Amino acid sequence: MRIARQARALIIQNFGLALAYNLIAVPVAVLGGASPLVAAIAMSSSSVVVTLNALRLRLPRVAMRRNRAIRKGATAVREVPA
Repeated sequence: MRIARQARALIIQNFGLALAYNLIAVPVAVLGGASPLVAAIAMSSSSVVVTLNALRLRLPRVAMRRNRAIRKGATAVREVPA
C-alpha cells in the first residue's frame, strides 16, 4: 500500500509539473517569445524532469534493501532487479 500511495503522489506531482510547464510555455510560444530551439530544449528538459521525478519511487527501495543487508552483516550487496 505504501508504494501505491507514493506512486499516486508522484503521478499527481508529474501531472502538476506538466500542467505548469504547458500553462507557461504555450502562451510564450504563441506570442513568439521563444525560438524553436529554445522551445525544443524546454520541452526536452520538462520530460527529463518528469522522468527523474518518477524514478524517485525506486530510490527508497534500493536504500532500504542495502541498509537491511548491512544490518545482517552481509559483505556484498545484491543489486535490485529492474
